[in-house]
Amino acid sequence: MSSSCTLNSNWWRAIRKPRSNFLFPVKALSKIFKAKFRDLLEKENPTLFNSIPIKVWNKAWVVNSIPVGRGEKALKYLAQYVFRIAISNSRIISLKNGFVVFKYKESKTDEWKIMNIKAEEFIRRFLQHVLPSGFVKVRYYGLFASANRKQLARAREILGCKELKSKKQLKPNKPFKCPQCKKEMILVSVMLRYAVLNNKAPPIIKLSTINTYHLRGVE
Repeated sequence: MSSSCTLNSNWWRAIRKPRSNFLFPVKALSKIFKAKFRDLLEKENPTLFNSIPIKVWNKAWVVNSIPVGRGEKALKYLAQYVFRIAISNSRIISLKNGFVVFKYKESKTDEWKIMNIKAEEFIRRFLQHVLPSGFVKVRYYGLFASANRKQLARAREILGCKELKSKKQLKPNKPFKCPQCKKEMILVSVMLRYAVLNNKAPPIIKLSTINTYHLRGVE
């Protein structure tokens, strides 16, 4: 069942038949989605649009929308693709003589297999998972868009949503204290115990592991 609420606390449901709960007809959704997709593609990338055969747009598209419950399963599924890296270090077996040996799981058989490819090819495949400059993996639309923060706050108020607080409480760092009076002190400067600077490029800096910290009391 799909439903929504207006900003005046009124609920609405799009139901055509008493025993048929839906938001809108799937066939209508398919036609609108195809038209929007086609128009936006033609606007944003005319070259790619012109390379697509005309028969693609003449065919009926299948667009389906199914309920996901509270969203935990959908979130878990998306998180695997949004926040994971291209390949974990544990899957890389060796890197020798310009070749990378790693293991991967065959999607058809769900079995682990070994692949040996050139390092350049491995880098090329890895970089395919790196987004170009200006692109992000997750964008928020609708009520969750940054421009609709007021509407989102109002919707949460209407629905009676409670603010979730983080279970992990961050504790501030303990301040420096004077060993004599035990009062709080603040860091005003750091003096390197030993340093040799060479004016020639590139600079050469030799530092000891012991530094001197200057503190003063808080007035």
